[in-house]
Amino acid sequence: MLDAAGPAWVLDAAQGTSDWRAAHEALRRLARRRAGLDFEEGKWLLAAQRAGVHARLGYGSFFEYIERLFGYSPRLTHDKLRVAGALEGLPQLAQALREGAATWSSVRELTRVAIPETERAWLDAASGRTAHEVERFANAPRRREGVKRSKCQQLWRRWRAATRKSFRVWARPTAPTWVDTLTRVELRPLPKRPKPFRRR
Repeated sequence: MLDAAGPAWVLDAAQGTSDWRAAHEALRRLARRRAGLDFEEGKWLLAAQRAGVHARLGYGSFFEYIERLFGYSPRLTHDKLRVAGALEGLPQLAQALREGAATWSSVRELTRVAIPETERAWLDAASGRTAHEVERFANAPRRREGVKRSKCQQLWRRWRAATRKSFRVWARPTAPTWVDTLTRVELRPLPKRPKPFRRR
């Protein structure tokens, strides 16, 4: 049964109305600051990789250096480097991340599809969405109204449809070199699986 004063969590909520607002404002401030730090971190990661800091300090690879410094997995380090490199050519996305208007996770997905001509449209389309929604939105097979896919993605999808998944790509070029190396991709037929032995 409830006593006359009511359950404890109701009393705590009534007394701490200003506490939840303060917590919310603090978390919003931290989210904006974290986005700015993610931008700065990516910029310095890219600079460190280009300068070969890991070799000067005696590490076997840049990924080992970052793993020991930050604890990041090689995949996360690769993603941070890729996003930082892409943001050099996408000033509006870079500004949105630097100012905290977009999260790093959303920007990561948008850098896969945005080009300088369409980045404003992608940013507008992604505003108010969670990172998971942006991921699904950016990777949707159908074209969005007013948002054109990059030439690299169009060629890649057309090539994949033409091969009907009968070949495996052993070297997938990056976006800047995709058009130039489209004819130089090494293709190997998929090996046939041996039929299992069956006793009669």
